[in-house]
Amino acid sequence: MPTVVGVRLRNAATSSWFDPSGHEPAVGSAVIVRLDRGEEIGRVTEAAHFVEPNEVTSTPPRILREAEDADLAQAERIVDLERDAVRVLRELVEARELDMKPVEAEYQFDGSRVVLYFVAEERVDFRELVKELSSRLKTRIDMRQVGVRDEARMVGGIGHCGEVLCCARMGGEFQPVSIRMAKEQDLPLNPLKISGRCGRLMCCLRYEYDAYKDFKGRAPKRGAQVETPAGSAKVTDLNTPREVVTMRLGDGTELKVPIERMECGSGKGCPCA
Repeated sequence: MPTVVGVRLRNAATSSWFDPSGHEPAVGSAVIVRLDRGEEIGRVTEAAHFVEPNEVTSTPPRILREAEDADLAQAERIVDLERDAVRVLRELVEARELDMKPVEAEYQFDGSRVVLYFVAEERVDFRELVKELSSRLKTRIDMRQVGVRDEARMVGGIGHCGEVLCCARMGGEFQPVSIRMAKEQDLPLNPLKISGRCGRLMCCLRYEYDAYKDFKGRAPKRGAQVETPAGSAKVTDLNTPREVVTMRLGDGTELKVPIERMECGSGKGCPCA
């Protein structure tokens, strides 16, 4: 079975698997890895362990060595260079009155190339801008236009829930989110309540959508009349996270019943249908 080590690269939201190549770095230690674009630094998040062959979809990149003092110093230098690159880009954009918003800079670890991310409503002719950036930053320039969701992931922040933004914390590909998902979860359709920092519908609406859809498919609808050992009751609420149905008897008594304890017939009058 293949052996892998979990490493979170600089500027990455999540960890990836790497071939330890005979190294046994401790969790939390810094390592230098080989990528297609060259060397990069990262932190070990998972110690070396075996995985099933079908869990590895492609050959993992290799760990070259544990980071030395010179590598750690270079990592700090790169952070300073990236901060300076964004500042320079912002100055030039303002001076040229270009309709674009600088977001982030990402240097290759050896400093030979920098990717500058920006947001713009339309395509921008930045050929002259690239020439001036190359002259000012003394490195190869790669301009990349991103959307507002990518911007939120790169910049980070705190969501309505008080937690770090899902996109910044978990990374991964953005999945489509629709207003129907908010309706299924009985959320108020107030744009301020269901929109994220990016102004789009919150990513987390998708995460629990399937659970709500599944539970509501098994539970009686709100307002339905159901029979209980204590008599007929009206369903007043559905608690999806706990899978509990709240109902009220004719005398006003409220019952909270786990869905697993409820039985539903297959007849025409079944409220679960």
